[in-house]
Amino acid sequence: MVQIRMKNEVRVGLEESELSKYERQLGLQLPSDYRKFLLEFNGGSPRPNCFNFKGGNTGSQVLSFFGFGSFYNVLEELETYNGRLPKRFFPVAAEAGGNLLCISLSGEDAGSIYFWDHELEADLSQGQTPDSVSNTTLVADSFSEFLDSFCE
Repeated sequence: MVQIRMKNEVRVGLEESELSKYERQLGLQLPSDYRKFLLEFNGGSPRPNCFNFKGGNTGSQVLSFFGFGSFYNVLEELETYNGRLPKRFFPVAAEAGGNLLCISLSGEDAGSIYFWDHELEADLSQGQTPDSVSNTTLVADSFSEFLDSFCE
């Protein structure tokens, strides 16, 4: 079982009305298991924090989950990575190496969690688009599966 904590801070989840307001503002609907996480924790640092990629390949560590209005504010991340992530991706966490973990919001893989490698991102000056490069790796088929996979 993963415990979510924030260093020197008690984590307080979002109210349903707040989360719904953010979804309307952003024009999206977040998957139910991720919504549940935001309502309970609204971000934070997981312990344990290690994860593997789908299929058992060695993964990495989550530095912190993003929240709304928190230290790791997802709205700031959306601004920073605007035009750099595939259109269907929504950032959910910062990885220890400066990469992101994102949830897919549409398509056949809606709800799946992906590792987004910033070192291999699209070179916009060369005509590449975020959807045309392969700098993502499937981590889990759902946010719940992702949390359940954390290990020491």
